[in-house]
Amino acid sequence: MNMFRESQADQYLNNVLWQNDPDVIFLRDYDTPFNETERRSIALWAGILGGTLTTSDRFSMLDAEAVELWRFLVPERRATAELPFWSTDREHPVAVRPFDNSNAWAILIVNTTDAVFEKIYDLQQLIGRKSAYCFEWNVGHCKPLGQRSNLSVTLAAHASVLYAAQTDSRSLPEDLRLGD
Repeated sequence: MNMFRESQADQYLNNVLWQNDPDVIFLRDYDTPFNETERRSIALWAGILGGTLTTSDRFSMLDAEAVELWRFLVPERRATAELPFWSTDREHPVAVRPFDNSNAWAILIVNTTDAVFEKIYDLQQLIGRKSAYCFEWNVGHCKPLGQRSNLSVTLAAHASVLYAAQTDSRSLPEDLRLGD
């Protein structure tokens, strides 16, 4: 929880005065206090923020899925996510990161609490557009949700959901990564 709070507090200076280092991410499934859901949420959060991305894991000991997650997150360029609700909801952080063409965005919503979380998010508040073509997005696949004006989210404790949104109806490029 401390990593989420600290990274939210420092995000407004990310890529302005320095590149934030939210904390190390754990890709391994051994010798860690985090379960798979928590590891994924922490990794996606660190990846979307646009600062540095670090791990102390030995890649030779990781399974293929963990290595693919790392490749999905590694930044190709300097980018900074916006935190549209950082002053009003610190327990359910939301990060929005535009892609280069400014007509596409990554949206991450995290539940840092121990309870199930449900909320409907208006896309106008998230990306500044009344509607967009949305996809539930994950490493290696995406699920088209169609044109939407909002995102209805239900998250288990410590879970997260990653979306992609764009202004046109094309499919997402198969090789699109959060770090692009």
